[in-house]
Amino acid sequence: MLTKKRHYSLENYRLDESVGFLLQQASNTVDRMLTEGLKKKCPDSTAAQWKILMLIGNRKCGNAAELSAVINCDMGSVSRMLDRLEAKRLVKRTRSTSDRRQIDLSLTGAGAELFPRLPEVSVDMMNELLKDFTEKEVGQFKLFLRRIIR
Repeated sequence: MLTKKRHYSLENYRLDESVGFLLQQASNTVDRMLTEGLKKKCPDSTAAQWKILMLIGNRKCGNAAELSAVINCDMGSVSRMLDRLEAKRLVKRTRSTSDRRQIDLSLTGAGAELFPRLPEVSVDMMNELLKDFTEKEVGQFKLFLRRIIR
């Protein structure tokens, strides 16, 4: 059984050694690499739009409220991103048949056509990012991240 340990105190805390700070820096690196990859393969999409298309296409989010929670973004920002994706004819909004207050999200025909190409960007980026890690280290890393998420 694991004992609860205090890894930080006011005496030993340094921002550049904080797990939270390092996770944010890593997330920024992933977003930057994703943006660079998208410029090459899907130049009309931003990293934020890519995330939304992936979430909708993989049926992880079916409405704006779910998207807002998953990407940790306010509803106004989500609505503006959805407006842009709708203007590009990649996403459509339809009123839910079970709850008229809810707007369901889905990919359009053009969005569904683009969707299979989107993971290529992530695959290339992740392989580059993790090239110096062993398979075992990547597995451990994912395990540690899932423990933090829980």
